[in-house]
Amino acid sequence: MEFLLILLTFPVLVIVVTIIGSFFVNHWIVIPLIVLFLSTLLMFIFFNVTFFMWVLLYTLISFIISFIVMIIRK
Repeated sequence: MEFLLILLTFPVLVIVVTIIGSFFVNHWIVIPLIVLFLSTLLMFIFFNVTFFMWVLLYTLISFIISFIVMIIRK
């Protein structure tokens, strides 16, 4: 069950939050930093240290999506 949550739910949630957040915040780096903070918090509360790889991947996805949204908005 955790595996599906990590592979399907969290990436979709990160993409949706990044797209919506990028329209409300003018700086493209703010939302990925929030994703990094919240993912790290989730790692310490619910998962173990091996989840850190996923934290970095979700942050990278958020950076890419945020940058794409910034380019589209210009």
